[in-house]
Amino acid sequence: MKTDIREANTIKRITVVILSVVLAAALSVTAFAAGWHQDGHGWRWYKDDGSIYANEWQWLDGNGDGIAECYFFDGSGYCAQNTVTPDRYTVNADGAWTVNGVVQTKRVSTGPSTIMPAGSNGSFAAAQAAAAATAANAPAISDGQAVSIANYMACVMDFLPNSSGRLFGTEVNRAGLSYDQIAAMTYYYGKFISDPRVSTGAGPVFVGKENLKAIMKEIYGTAAKPAVDRLLDNGMDLGDQLAFNYRDDADGYTIVGGSVQHTIENGMLKITAAVQSTDYYGEDGTFIAWFAPNGAAGMYGYRFERIEFKKYR
Repeated sequence: MKTDIREANTIKRITVVILSVVLAAALSVTAFAAGWHQDGHGWRWYKDDGSIYANEWQWLDGNGDGIAECYFFDGSGYCAQNTVTPDRYTVNADGAWTVNGVVQTKRVSTGPSTIMPAGSNGSFAAAQAAAAATAANAPAISDGQAVSIANYMACVMDFLPNSSGRLFGTEVNRAGLSYDQIAAMTYYYGKFISDPRVSTGAGPVFVGKENLKAIMKEIYGTAAKPAVDRLLDNGMDLGDQLAFNYRDDADGYTIVGGSVQHTIENGMLKITAAVQSTDYYGEDGTFIAWFAPNGAAGMYGYRFERIEFKKYR
């Protein structure tokens, strides 16, 4: 009888230990569940792995309504509230970034990428033939405009990877761009290219939605809904306008180093430039980019056709 009691007590102790471990694990998961958590110092956002955001801005959809707001987290991971951030942006009592009192928002991603059919060299050859047939219509551009286009292409080259996984593809034709790539490339348009339809200043860049679609059509030949949706995901929706928050620094981009050469060859604009990466994962080299006249205002009268990247050896 005593043996049975000892065995029963042993089972109880084991059960208690197991339950304690399970409870501790459950509490741990609860403590680091993804989302907002408040303590005596303020609010933090915990990721799924239990880590936090710190010294950075993040777009977050805390209530799951499909609309994200932008928040700044200090070095200890606490959300700035009702103040001006170190980089001089205003946040309200909830910590959301505001412009003139209006909370800036963007839609949560619309889903996986829709890839356009890969373009062949034939598409570029057709563009060459069309440009040659109307060579007299090729608009002249200044040295400054050529440098602007070169810097624009250098920046957006981060979005042109090839199948081997390199940041820069060996060559990309306009017909081979994915909708994601078109959206990403259009996002930086106003940062480098002067266009009366784009409002630039000390803060965000503003552009009307219809103007943005027109620019996409002029520069990349399409304003297809998947590309437009992805662009809307990256901008702050202000009704009939979008705002893009361009920073003054160029960290993570590539910059043109050295001289930029540009010529008009058989009706097409050819730009050759050197690239120096400002990103740890970037690659230095040179690129050759080709543009055909677009008969419109976009990119000084030219449409993107092809880019070839030549890596330094």
